[in-house]
Amino acid sequence: MALSRWFGRFAIGANNDSFLVDATAKTCTAGNYYLRGYTAEATSQLCEHLTTLVAAVVASSTVTYSATSGKVTITWGSDSHSLTWTDTDLRDLLGFTGNIASAAGPFEATNEPQYVWSPDVAMSDAPVSPLRIVQPVSSTRVHVSRDGTLTTTRGNTRYAADVEYQLLDGARVFIPSTGSVNKELEQFFDVIAAGEPIRLYPDRTLNVSTSFVTVRVAVPGGEEIGAFDRFARKRIRAYQGLADVQIPVVKDV
Repeated sequence: MALSRWFGRFAIGANNDSFLVDATAKTCTAGNYYLRGYTAEATSQLCEHLTTLVAAVVASSTVTYSATSGKVTITWGSDSHSLTWTDTDLRDLLGFTGNIASAAGPFEATNEPQYVWSPDVAMSDAPVSPLRIVQPVSSTRVHVSRDGTLTTTRGNTRYAADVEYQLLDGARVFIPSTGSVNKELEQFFDVIAAGEPIRLYPDRTLNVSTSFVTVRVAVPGGEEIGAFDRFARKRIRAYQGLADVQIPVVKDV
């Protein structure tokens, strides 16, 4: 089974929207973004939006996200150029750890970007098929009385699933004592805690409009999201470095 990837939606605003290409200041348009868009998406997501801004200064330059490395790369269209992060929050979001000195590049980020989670094992339980993660769930109730009479309280149909992973590398789940490098589910919990939409790609190598399902993490019964450790647990003692993850999701409508 293929490896999956989770893209969370996040906000770009006054604290994480600006940088310099050579000496030219560029500012992102404020709004909600995913890190990258799917092929031929009409709405510009962050990497595509940054490409437009950078290419306005250095023609044919690009800002791209690699499905293979899981990192962002900045490539100049020609010659050598520099990039200075006037908002370090934007730098950190993209996974860079410093400015880019004048050079030809390309420049791959040191870390994986924030608001993206890439499990290192395949889903352990996928109903029907990986491309049909969410399944219909009915809230209709049928009551059987003592004399056998049936009474139906009609409900609604929603789409939901419990997405599970077993024996994940602990570094993909828990923030280490030395600080986050963005790849941990615990870091991605910012998206879950905020109730933001998530594009869940069952096969991370695919990227068209039918390659993902948009979901939100929702605990059954309408309970609060609660603590991170309700979703992730260390394995038994023999597997102390590994972890199991179970995340309840509902289709975003």
